[in-house]
Amino acid sequence: MPTKLKILLILAALLLGSAQTIVRLQSLMIPELQIFGLASYTVLLDICLLGIFSAAFIPVAIVR
Repeated sequence: MPTKLKILLILAALLLGSAQTIVRLQSLMIPELQIFGLASYTVLLDICLLGIFSAAFIPVAIVR
């Protein structure tokens, strides 16, 4: 699959789920800011996004 198409499909999937991500981030900021929870969620989200993009570009299909 072409690289640009992979990136577009991944971004489209992330865009579809972005509403829930925003709701979760808002719940960690309102009514009081929860620094540890917000930082933990942000780090976990970043690790997941890195894993998704990394797995998408593994060249060997069996490993992927």
